[in-house]
Amino acid sequence: MHVAARHLPTSAAATVMAAAAQGAPPAVDGPALLGFGYVIAVATAPAFAAWFAGLRHLPAATAGLIGLVNPVTGVLLGTAMAGEGSPRSNSAGS
Repeated sequence: MHVAARHLPTSAAATVMAAAAQGAPPAVDGPALLGFGYVIAVATAPAFAAWFAGLRHLPAATAGLIGLVNPVTGVLLGTAMAGEGSPRSNSAGS
């Protein structure tokens, strides 16, 4: 069974619960669609292609390690470069 097929029922249930709790989402207008298109075409797709093209040139052990270190690097860069903070409770995993 495809991953998407397994996640579809859960996603549908979450959507129904969110709509029941928060009401219907706002209508999507032209500028929002242009924004989605920009994020997909200019930011996400090239980054996705570059990431996997780079991983193809690495040994499996290194590629696995990069996948594990990636979130930690993001947090450290966010803290150092953007001044983003994190509550202490996040360190405890809650």
